[in-house]
Amino acid sequence: MVTDADGFPTSDFIKRGHHVKVSGEGSKTIVKNDILMGIWQQGAENGCIPSMINYAYNIGQPHLELPFLLEGAIRGHPFAVSLLLNRCYENSEMPCQLSSLCMYWNKMVKNWVGIEEERYVEFLEGAKEWKNYLYNICNICGEQESDLVTLKTCNGCKLTFYCSKECQTIHWEEGTHKNECNRLKILMKYHEPYANKIREQIMRGDDPKFIIPLQKLRNKLGLTRPRMEYEEYLDKKNLDDPRALLFPRNNGTVYVGSWTEMM
Repeated sequence: MVTDADGFPTSDFIKRGHHVKVSGEGSKTIVKNDILMGIWQQGAENGCIPSMINYAYNIGQPHLELPFLLEGAIRGHPFAVSLLLNRCYENSEMPCQLSSLCMYWNKMVKNWVGIEEERYVEFLEGAKEWKNYLYNICNICGEQESDLVTLKTCNGCKLTFYCSKECQTIHWEEGTHKNECNRLKILMKYHEPYANKIREQIMRGDDPKFIIPLQKLRNKLGLTRPRMEYEEYLDKKNLDDPRALLFPRNNGTVYVGSWTEMM
């Protein structure tokens, strides 16, 4: 079994993509890119994580990248998580960052790769600094923990901190945390208890279609939504602000799905 640098199985789709890159097939750049995207999309829809990553990385629209990067993340691929955070959740163009979701995925990567993994040293160091910062301030007003101020966590996700009930209410009702918290509840119930087992099965080369916790999680996250439910979001011209689609919906699901069938 051929694997990528993180130990995850590759596929014939990756081989075909490499052949297109180095050969004269589709000699014009636009044609070659279209061929590559078609190959990687096929690979992604067949459960090949390196194909998911290549496909998402080259879409160029974060709200369309997100479902495929999330597919890679829930399967335990640390580079998919890194891209998910950098290109979607920590996107500098976003009105605000999804800090609690970032904390969840940072914890997952640390668990998977350990603290000595050379390829992810920078990622893990950044995650540690961010955790130390976020765990000492109110998420809304920035008030720091002190002898006079005791920060309290969100009862739902336990990852967001507030100095007062007023700040928590603002974040819940006027901010984005209600949606983010609902996404975290899904992950904590349907992903976290099974994360290592799912990752182990994927790295072993098991068919993801038969990994029941994975398929149940995909459904709970909305990744299996019928295409007709989000067709309007696929054309950027229909959107006033595509960045809004990087946030979870009210029930914690994604706006744009990946693939209705098992993958």
